[in-house]
Amino acid sequence: MLFAQGHLIGGHTLFIKDKRPHYVYNWLGEDIQKVTSNIEISTGRHAFTAEFSRTGQDPQTKSALGTLTLYVDTEQVGQSKIKTQPGYFSLVGEGLCVGRDSASPVSPDYAPPFTFTGGTIDRVMVDVAGEPFMDYEKEVRR
Repeated sequence: MLFAQGHLIGGHTLFIKDKRPHYVYNWLGEDIQKVTSNIEISTGRHAFTAEFSRTGQDPQTKSALGTLTLYVDTEQVGQSKIKTQPGYFSLVGEGLCVGRDSASPVSPDYAPPFTFTGGTIDRVMVDVAGEPFMDYEKEVRR
């Protein structure tokens, strides 16, 4: 587990399983939407990014519609259309977890606590600014 927010009736998570990063958006427990990397990751230091780009809105549910793109370092490794909960709606329940999922799983693909092993999670950043994905380390080096 790298990151989990929510539980079995709604949330999202980014985790590594079978040497591949996976992002799951659980829409209210009704629609488990998964984006899986098309490559296995190598050992060593990596940056994992899940970027959502909104393209529209579901007229019935008011859910944001868009594309979730998964990156390993700066390489795009997966992409899928997903829907997300409206920003003004939130389910009461579990909070944000890093390195494990503390209770109810967001995805049926793992069993909590699904603790991260084999390395160190240096940091987790959640950016809701709406700006597209940038390689900040590359920008700093430049």
